[in-house]
Amino acid sequence: MPKLYKRKTNRPYVNAKAKKPAAEYAPNFMDKLDQRTELCRALRTRFDSLASDLGGHAKLSGIKSSLLERFLFLESTLAKIESDMATATDAKTCSALLGPWIQACNSLLGIARTLGIERQARNIDLKSYIADVTDTQKLPPRVVGTNGHDLEDK
Repeated sequence: MPKLYKRKTNRPYVNAKAKKPAAEYAPNFMDKLDQRTELCRALRTRFDSLASDLGGHAKLSGIKSSLLERFLFLESTLAKIESDMATATDAKTCSALLGPWIQACNSLLGIARTLGIERQARNIDLKSYIADVTDTQKLPPRVVGTNGHDLEDK
């Protein structure tokens, strides 16, 4: 007779991590997302890109990091509202979405102004820059002849 498996807990079979951002902002919302989803990877990539534009992760204060998370949350919220507006079948639904869209746009613009819209230079050393460039480009090794000259140039 086969054994019946009895669960050790009464917790339902549900993923503990969310697959999409919540309707309301919560601090560190990106850490609460399921890291395997495409949305989370896109948000993480966007966060890293914007942090790099602001001078790098090391230059971000706690407040700027929090503002950057809010900026990303508003961007994803705007994308959802715009998607809903594009698929809306009647004008009443579209006009109902227009108010929250305008408020989110104004909030996004305010955060962008606070963070700084222009890119800022990062302080890096030459060794780390060369390591980053060679890792990302995976340059082929140079062929050098016995006399020390490149064979590919000839």
